[in-house]
Amino acid sequence: MEFSNKYEKQMISVDICMFSIIDNKLNVLLAKRAEDPYKNMWSLIGGGVYNDETCENAVKRELAEKLDIHDISPILSSVFSEPKRDIRFRNISISYFCLVNSSIAHKINTKKVLEVKWSEVYKITKLAFDHNDILNKAINQLKEKAFDIDFMKPYLPKYFTLSTLQSIFESILQTNLDKRNFRRKLNSLNCLIDTGEKNELDKHKKSVIYQLK
Repeated sequence: MEFSNKYEKQMISVDICMFSIIDNKLNVLLAKRAEDPYKNMWSLIGGGVYNDETCENAVKRELAEKLDIHDISPILSSVFSEPKRDIRFRNISISYFCLVNSSIAHKINTKKVLEVKWSEVYKITKLAFDHNDILNKAINQLKEKAFDIDFMKPYLPKYFTLSTLQSIFESILQTNLDKRNFRRKLNSLNCLIDTGEKNELDKHKKSVIYQLK
C-alpha cells in the first residue's frame, strides 16, 4: 500500500502530568525545554513515541531518560489531536497523569531538559504547545479520581488523622469540605481502620489515628 502525502510528517507524543501536594497546594512537575520549538519555555514532561514501543512504554522511557524515575506508572488521560498544535508537523499527544510524593528522586538529563520545578497548578500561565489544555484536562480527571481509594492509596500517608486526610482531599478538589459529609463519605467507602492510637501532638482532644484497609 502506497502512502500519500496526507500521512507525511506525522508524530505521536506522550505528555505526563505529574501531580503532588506541597504545602496543601496542588502542584505539577514542569520542565524547561532545552530545544526548539519553545526553547526555554516550561512544559509538561514528555516526548515522542518510538516506532518499536507502546505509548505506555514511551512514558516509562521518558521518565527514566529525563528524570531517572523508574517506579511509577501514570494512567491514561486523553488524546490531543488538533492538526496545528505543533508548529513543526502533525503531532498527536497521548496524555497521562499520576499523583506522586514531591520528594520523588529525579536526576535531570540536561541534554533533554534544562531544569525542572514543582509549580502550583492554579498559578501557571503560558506553557509550551497546548500543555495548558492538557494540564487542565488532567486536573479535572484527578478530581474525579479523588475518592478512588485504590488510586489514592499509594500516595496517602500510612497513618493519618481524618483532619490530615481531609486537607489532602481539599487540596485536590480545590474546595472546603464539610467535616461531617467528608467523614460520612469515607464511612461509605469502608476504607478506614482505627489503629487504636491517638495523635499526642493535639493540644486538646486527641485525634484518632487511622490507616487504610
